[in-house]
Amino acid sequence: MNLRDLEYFVLVAELKHFGKAAEKVFVSQPTLSMQIKKLEEYLGVSLFERTNRQVRLTQAGELLYRQAKSIVVAAKNFQETAKTYRDPFESSIKLGVIPTIAPYFLPKLLPLLHKHFPKLKVEVSEIKTENIVKALHEHELDLGLLALPVSEPALESISLFDEAFLLALPEAYNRKDIKSLDDVKDQNLLLLEEGHCLRDQALAFCQEKGVKVPADVRATSLETLRALIANNMGYSLMPEMAAFPSKGICYKKLKSAPTRHIGFIFRHTAPQIPLFKAIAEKILKG
Repeated sequence: MNLRDLEYFVLVAELKHFGKAAEKVFVSQPTLSMQIKKLEEYLGVSLFERTNRQVRLTQAGELLYRQAKSIVVAAKNFQETAKTYRDPFESSIKLGVIPTIAPYFLPKLLPLLHKHFPKLKVEVSEIKTENIVKALHEHELDLGLLALPVSEPALESISLFDEAFLLALPEAYNRKDIKSLDDVKDQNLLLLEEGHCLRDQALAFCQEKGVKVPADVRATSLETLRALIANNMGYSLMPEMAAFPSKGICYKKLKSAPTRHIGFIFRHTAPQIPLFKAIAEKILKG
């Protein structure tokens, strides 16, 4: 039994597919299947129930998967810690970014990282806040970029910047003097679907200002939200970084505009903390 066998076992357990697991580690499916079979023979138990349609963990497999995952993660951390101390900026990180930041801030962030940390490899995933937190706990991500605060005892954060929200309205409102939500009470409030922290922030602000229950329409992304507004279906709050010119839409600044606080989160035991702090410093310097 070796570490690679455990890595294969963990991948198949998580993907529930031998072919997809083989593709991810760049080996043939027969090779991976043979290694899993050898591991089962060595352990003396069956790890998977195999059918033509699905792969499922056995009872023994469920228990051994959790232990194997811990071993694989510990081995990765062992290597990353050594690499970090050799050269904190010559390593690889997995970065999770929430969807309301990723398309608008990554085009600025990635060139900045390439310029200041040319040896750093960054793998980016666009996922919601709760999934970033879960992935950090499970060591599937190293760093998260999202709206703070996030209340998790095992995670630390670094503040980056505050961002204001603008009122996004149909183009017909462009020449109107809009100062508060009272000026658009004839329009429906449009929000993102459940699970987006931006939805909760916008809803909290609007409810504080006395806005009634929002429209039944739920947008899956800011671009969908933008399209709905352009078609006169209502209004919403748009992060300033995403408020670029778009046909059929105008943006207005509110007197007491709400803001969101953007920052990094990471495990307090992460060996790359010096790197995270250096990246934050470069972002703050622009």
